[in-house]
Amino acid sequence: MKLSFILVTFVSIFTIVNPLGAIPTFLMHANDWTPEQMRRNAFRATSTMAAVLIFFALTGNLLFDLMNITMPAFRIAGGMILFSVAFSMTRGANQRRKLLKEEVADAEQREDIAIVPLAIPLLAGPGSIGTVILLMSQHPGFLTAGTVIFCILLVAGVTFLIFSNARYLLRILGASGVRVMTRLFGLLLAAISIQFIINGITSALPAISKGIDL
Repeated sequence: MKLSFILVTFVSIFTIVNPLGAIPTFLMHANDWTPEQMRRNAFRATSTMAAVLIFFALTGNLLFDLMNITMPAFRIAGGMILFSVAFSMTRGANQRRKLLKEEVADAEQREDIAIVPLAIPLLAGPGSIGTVILLMSQHPGFLTAGTVIFCILLVAGVTFLIFSNARYLLRILGASGVRVMTRLFGLLLAAISIQFIINGITSALPAISKGIDL
């Protein structure tokens, strides 16, 4: 397993999860939480995120086989979706972070806001789910699965630390600092998404040249 793949895996997952960009939304729900409640809900949110991403990382290829979706097709489609997310991030308008007022009001009436909407879809949304499935498809095997799972857990741990200290970090970074970091993450994600598209096209070319299904 190359170090470059490990780094790309971690950076890809961390960038699409974007815990720094999620701080304002997290704090919106944490106004009345004590430090202990903040840590507890941060753990629930990040552990749920990790469980969801690991589940899809391990079952994504099986779902595609059942639906007769080829990996080149998913790499191209997934890369395009990730590029759309990255473009919104670079513009400072990350649509994935926006929640309807009705969703926020409903969440505040329940005790599971750490699960929905914080873990799903704030952290483990379509973009992050698609990312882990794409990463698993790059080099199928136990080493790849172990690397992706390890990086998911590592990102979850870092996100937990960020959420647990969200108030302190927001004072340091400020709203403008969070926006700058989000734009930088968006630029990285754009480059990664383009590489996914290139890999998908490269994998599809032999089948296309033969005039057969991918």
